[in-house]
Order: sequence, then C-alpha cells, then structure tokens
Amino acid sequence: MSSEGESAYDIWLKYNPELDPNNNPESPWTEEYWLENYVKGIGSDKNYVHYQHSPSNYWDISHPLNKKVSVEVTDSAGTVIEGLVTINNGNHVVIQFNSPFSGEAILN
Repeated sequence: MSSEGESAYDIWLKYNPELDPNNNPESPWTEEYWLENYVKGIGSDKNYVHYQHSPSNYWDISHPLNKKVSVEVTDSAGTVIEGLVTINNGNHVVIQFNSPFSGEAILN
C-alpha cells in the first residue's frame, strides 16, 4: 500500500473503506466533512476515531497512527465501556467485550 502522492484523506479512506462516499452513497464522509469532524490535534498528539456501526463484542481496528495508543471506548449512548485491549503493533488494535454493542473507540 503506497501512499506516495496520496492525500491524508485518501489514506484514511483506505483504512475506512465502508465510509468512502464513492462506495457508500449514504456516507457523509466527504473530504470537507472529514476535515471538520475527524482531523483533531493539529500541532499536537495524533489520534484516531473508530466508529463501530455494527454491534460486536470483538472490534478489530486498523489505524494510521504508527504508535502505541491509549484507547477509550464509548457505546452509542456515550457511556464509557471497558474491554480487553490488545495492541498488536503501531497500527492495529483488537478490543474484546463481554457483550456486543456499537459505539466508538478513540485511540490516542
């Protein structure tokens, strides 16, 4: 997977193909929306938000941060949920929970 000549947005879409508006007409994730709602911490530490739309007790997350991350998970109601986090490398995290749910994981 070469990233030469690609924008950060294009690289992000490679990690989140289900959010690509070219493949999913219901996705709001245009480049402008991505810049306003995803890109955070410019000039500070990098972070990544994973959206788990389908309820699952096993979240397999690939991310572009190239670092060991801390993880905070919230369910769709905004409640912080604890799970078993396995950091496989600087770009991959697996989180296991007791029961399936949807929500988001913030990797920092």
